[in-house]
Amino acid sequence: MTLRKLILPIFLLSLTAVCSQDRLIRFDQAYGHGQPSLTQSMPRISGWLNDNTFLKRITKDDGTTVLMSVNARTAEETEFLSFADIDKKMPGGYSSAHAIAHNKDYSIFLFRNNNDLYVYRDSDSVFKRLTDNMDDENNVLLSPDGKKCVYERNHNLFVADLVKLKEKQITESGNDVLLNGRLSWVYYEEIFGRSSNYKAFWWSPDSKKIAFLQFDERPTPEFPLFDAEGVHGRLEKQRYPKPGDPLPIVKLVIVNVDTGEFELIETNIAEDRYIAFPMFTPSSDGLIYQVMPRSQEDIYIIKTGLDGKKKDTIYSEHQDSWVNFFNDIIFSSDGQSFYFISDKNNWANVYKCDIQAGETTQITKFDYNVTDIDLLNDKTNSLYLHATGENSTETHLFKVDTKTGIPQQLTKVPATHRCNVSPEGSFAIDEYSSVNFPRKRDIVNCSAAISLTIDDTKIPRFDNYNLGETKLFTIPTSDGMQLPALAVYPPNFDPNKKYPVIFKVYGGPGIKSVRNQFRNRRGEYDDYYLAANGIVVMAVDNRGSGHFGKENMALMHRVLGKYEVSDLVEVVKWLRKQSWCDQSRIGVSGGSYGGYTTLMCLTAGSDYFTHGIAAFSVTDWRLYDNIYTERYMDLPNENMQGYDSAAVMTYLDKYKGGLLITHGTMDDNVHMQNTIQLIGMMQDMGQDFELMLYPNERHGLRGAKRVHEYRLYADFWFRKFFGRTLEETIELEEEN
Repeated sequence: MTLRKLILPIFLLSLTAVCSQDRLIRFDQAYGHGQPSLTQSMPRISGWLNDNTFLKRITKDDGTTVLMSVNARTAEETEFLSFADIDKKMPGGYSSAHAIAHNKDYSIFLFRNNNDLYVYRDSDSVFKRLTDNMDDENNVLLSPDGKKCVYERNHNLFVADLVKLKEKQITESGNDVLLNGRLSWVYYEEIFGRSSNYKAFWWSPDSKKIAFLQFDERPTPEFPLFDAEGVHGRLEKQRYPKPGDPLPIVKLVIVNVDTGEFELIETNIAEDRYIAFPMFTPSSDGLIYQVMPRSQEDIYIIKTGLDGKKKDTIYSEHQDSWVNFFNDIIFSSDGQSFYFISDKNNWANVYKCDIQAGETTQITKFDYNVTDIDLLNDKTNSLYLHATGENSTETHLFKVDTKTGIPQQLTKVPATHRCNVSPEGSFAIDEYSSVNFPRKRDIVNCSAAISLTIDDTKIPRFDNYNLGETKLFTIPTSDGMQLPALAVYPPNFDPNKKYPVIFKVYGGPGIKSVRNQFRNRRGEYDDYYLAANGIVVMAVDNRGSGHFGKENMALMHRVLGKYEVSDLVEVVKWLRKQSWCDQSRIGVSGGSYGGYTTLMCLTAGSDYFTHGIAAFSVTDWRLYDNIYTERYMDLPNENMQGYDSAAVMTYLDKYKGGLLITHGTMDDNVHMQNTIQLIGMMQDMGQDFELMLYPNERHGLRGAKRVHEYRLYADFWFRKFFGRTLEETIELEEEN
């Protein structure tokens, strides 16, 4: 009898035994949102109407959308607004229209219909057309007074008067390489973040001025991305600066909306530096913004008047490794001071800067990290923020007295919490989950620190399934570190049996994979499905992941790849001492930076890892973008040995096999160039690997190709670990 024929009956008996007690999750449930579902979606929260009332968006059985107002004290719901009633008044019907913006009291709405903007006023219940063209109006942003809106179209800025229904073009110089109010790709990806959606303009509080960034991308090299559709295909050229390449020329400009007059505030023409995060003062008579030299070891917060003539550096910071932009600055109501987060003293804490005196005071004194600031209430001297608390795998909401620095933890359940605080801080909407339960939503009374559950993704069917046990623990290293670890064990785990292990990895500086939260990202149950098929799934964070403060994170400076591998090797050494670990089947899997970590484990760490799946991976840091890479590695000519040591290709002679590589052919983040250069060398060296390309896909997959990717992954693990295919496994699921 062949090994494959022997394994199948054993697996069938095991599956039958387990199913007699608990159900196991199937492939289509885990990845394809198949039925029956184990969880349900929660209604979307649309924000706070006032300090005691928030709005919840629900979909009725007939498919129409309704906003419900929710009393935060009692959780009582009342219908506030029916979008269906509004949409039916839209020319052409509501099926093609959707609201994209509204003012704070929901009396004025902006709708997009057939690629144009329409204004809807609650006072007269009539739609009025605002734009009439075939081009996209991007990042439509209402003015604070709700009477105007600004948007970017074809790399130019436009302001529209919502009362007079008139559009005014603010800039006229925009083209494919001169972007007004639209971020260049590298600023979007590495400074402002993907949530910015490329927006690079900001209203003044008095609604009279707009600050915007202009990007001249002509100095930045182009990178070709090939679209293989059609007969002749299409070449897409992307402005993408790699380490050492010229930066785009950036200008910070203020425009008076009424007069159209411009004031140039700042530019990086004279030297290589980054300009980011402009903010008007609360009185609208000044602007602060941040400047960082290309070395990313220093940062300056600069205050200027609106004419840009007098500039004062009101705060500066230096770190020998790297500094981060302050993207959580919040002003006091009088505009005389602001609060921000810095990790200059190892842990990320909140500081207060007095603008006039130029003095900085540390407000929180945690031995753990503050992650973001949510709200400042000057009247009560209260600052609301998220921080990990004593357990670095969790996130909680805290209320801090700005005078004394005394904190109060408002969320109590051990979990990862994400809260939306009401305008004055009386309540918070808390969404959270832990390794033991999926996401739910509470209303937190911030005065009493008590919670009321209002929504839950868990449904009764969930408890009928055995997803195995998930544990959080730490693993010691030989030099005394306790690395945070998570393991999802197979149902009915038996420590006397042998199990293969898969590490889910990322590894990049400051990024955690080990969190006390339910592991069904995007509604997929990947870890639980692999565990249901007899695999222990683990995540372990290295010393640079942020659990141990900036000092340990800074160890990764100029030596990317070193601790990602060495700390995981320490974990495998620990695993080899566990009775249940099969040392011949230790896999590792990750995408993007996680793909890089996977490849380093299969090459530099090949004595410890047997198999791996690397998706859209960096293979040589010379091929990635300049802002991210230079932050951690410095310029190539300043750290040639470091770049060589961090390249996967340096260790290919140690590769032993068992690798699946995947990549989207039009990945605009980690270019497929990384994979092509890697596999070219592997072919020249006569090495075996598996490869799957996803035509015209970008960074990460969605839809049908995402499911295909998961089928590919599961099939790889089952073939390599058990000698059976995914199809054979699915057949057994259907039989049972």
